[in-house]
Amino acid sequence: MHPFKVHFGDDLSDTRLYNDRFIESRVAQGNLSSALYVIGLMHNIVLLGCLVGFISDPHGPLWILLLLYVPFGVGFCLNAIRLAVKYAGHDFVRFNRRMQLVHFWGGTGKQPRMMHMPWREAVPFTEFVGMSMAGGNHLKFLFPTPKGTDDDGRPIEVKGDLTFGDGSLVFNLNRLEFWRRYMAEGLKAVQPDPEMIEAELVKAPSGYTPGPAKYDGLIERFFHYLLDRGLFYYLAGGPLIDRWIKRAAENYRWPEEVECLCAEDADLTGFDTAPIPARTDVFYQFGGPLEPIIYVDAQGQRLG
Repeated sequence: MHPFKVHFGDDLSDTRLYNDRFIESRVAQGNLSSALYVIGLMHNIVLLGCLVGFISDPHGPLWILLLLYVPFGVGFCLNAIRLAVKYAGHDFVRFNRRMQLVHFWGGTGKQPRMMHMPWREAVPFTEFVGMSMAGGNHLKFLFPTPKGTDDDGRPIEVKGDLTFGDGSLVFNLNRLEFWRRYMAEGLKAVQPDPEMIEAELVKAPSGYTPGPAKYDGLIERFFHYLLDRGLFYYLAGGPLIDRWIKRAAENYRWPEEVECLCAEDADLTGFDTAPIPARTDVFYQFGGPLEPIIYVDAQGQRLG
C-alpha cells in the first residue's frame, strides 16, 4: 500500500498478544459479545413475559408458560450462550512472523482441526457480507486445501480482521498492509501513527468493548442511555456476558504444537522463514466508492 495512505492506530503494548514472534487476533471476542447480547435480550424478554404472566394469574395454566420458556429460553438461548462462550477461543488466529506461518482452527470438514499454513500461500480478498454492526466487508485470507485431507477441495478461509471496526473496504486494505508489514518487518513496522497517539485515537485491538460509553451531563447521559447501547446492553445482561467471554478468552490455551512454534527458542529447521519481498514500483490505495482500488507508482501517480 502506498506509504502516504497507511494509518495504523492499534495499541500493541500487550506483549502477550503482540510481539516480534507473533500477533494474536481476538476480534472474534468482540463479534461474539454483540451476537450474545441479542440472544441474551431475547431470553430476558421471554423470561420477563413468563414472570408477568405468572404474577398476574398465579393459578393459571403454568404449563403453558413453562412450555414457552423451557424450549426457547433454556433450550436455545442459554444453551447457545453456553456453547458460544465454551468455544470462544476457536476463532482466534495467530500470525507467526518468525516461522512465517498462520495458526488457526480450520478445515472445511465437520470437525475443526488446528492448522499451520505458510503465509506466502495466503491469498487476500474482501468479502462483502451486507451491512452489520461490524461493517459490510470482511478481510479474509484463502489458503489451498492441504493434500491428503478429507476436505472437499475448497480453499480454507482465515479471518484477517484485528479490530471490531475493520469492516469497511478502506480499513480492509489498511489491515492487509498491517499484516504485510508485520510479517515482513516485525512489530516496529506497525506501530500507531504519532498523530493518532497525540489525538488519543489509539485503541486496543482486542475487538472487545466492555459496555456503554460514559457521558457528561444529566440530559446527555439520559439520551445516550436510551438511544445508544446502554439500555440494550443492560437488558441483555451485558455485564454478565462480558464477564463470561473475558474469562473464557483468558482461560483459552493454544495446543502445545502452536506454543512450541511460537516460542522464543522455536526450532526453525525445515521452515521457509524468509519474508515475502514487496514490490517498490507498484502500490495500491483506496480510490473511493466508485473505484475502490487503484494502483499508483512510488510518487503516488496513477498507473494505467
